[in-house]
Amino acid sequence: MHEVLFSRFSSAIYLLLEQEGLWRIVASTLEGGRLGGLRPVYKSQAPLRNLRTTAVRYNQRERLFFARAYAPERFQILSVRATGDLIYELTSPSGSATELTDASLRGGGSGRFGSPTSSRPWAVVTL
Repeated sequence: MHEVLFSRFSSAIYLLLEQEGLWRIVASTLEGGRLGGLRPVYKSQAPLRNLRTTAVRYNQRERLFFARAYAPERFQILSVRATGDLIYELTSPSGSATELTDASLRGGGSGRFGSPTSSRPWAVVTL
């Protein structure tokens, strides 16, 4: 287990795990000091780090933010709903949304469903 994140809105707990080169963000609940069943949120062959949430809901839904490696020591920022859907890139090495971004958000970004108002990612940052 690499990181643990507690929801600001519910009893959910998010774990960043890596096993045999597969990186996963999973959700669970913590009740009575016991961890409940694990629910997948996001998975990647590329390393993940810096799992975060905000104090703001997007379209009444919690979003998670994290860094995904695209090259050694180079990361892009992605966001996913806590339910595991509607993934989008906040930053991209190419400056354009790729297959990592949900297909419904790649063409114009209407701002619906808690999506960004533009589907064009920002420049890449180094963490």
